[in-house]
This record gives sequence, structure tokens and C-alpha cells, in this order.
Amino acid sequence: MATTVVFEERVEIPLNLRSLADFRRWATSDDFPERGRIDYVAGRIEVDMSAVRRRKHGRDASATRRL
Repeated sequence: MATTVVFEERVEIPLNLRSLADFRRWATSDDFPERGRIDYVAGRIEVDMSAVRRRKHGRDASATRRL
């Protein structure tokens, strides 16, 4: 049985993140990646490993990938 998901060969996300509290524990652990943007939004984990692009109309132009 798998215990993690590997994203773009750079980010390993545990499969046991079932709540915001679980995500916060992981986000403050040594296992949390130092690079990239990883968010917990409405029960989903969103990962953006791209470099931040120029802002356009006050919003970040980089695309967010979802797992």
C-alpha cells in the first residue's frame, strides 16, 4: 500500500493528510519541502512548483496544480 504521493520528483506528500490539522503538523515538520508552494484549500492539497511569474492585475500569474 502506498504511503505517499511524489509530485514532479521533488515533493513527497503523505497520504494520511485528512484534515487541516494533519496538514499543519506536516507543514511544520522536517519532512515538509523547503521549495514550492503547497496549500491546503477546502480539503484539497494544491501544489505549485513553478517559479513565481510576474503579477498580472494584482494576482499571481503562476498556475496551481492539484492532486
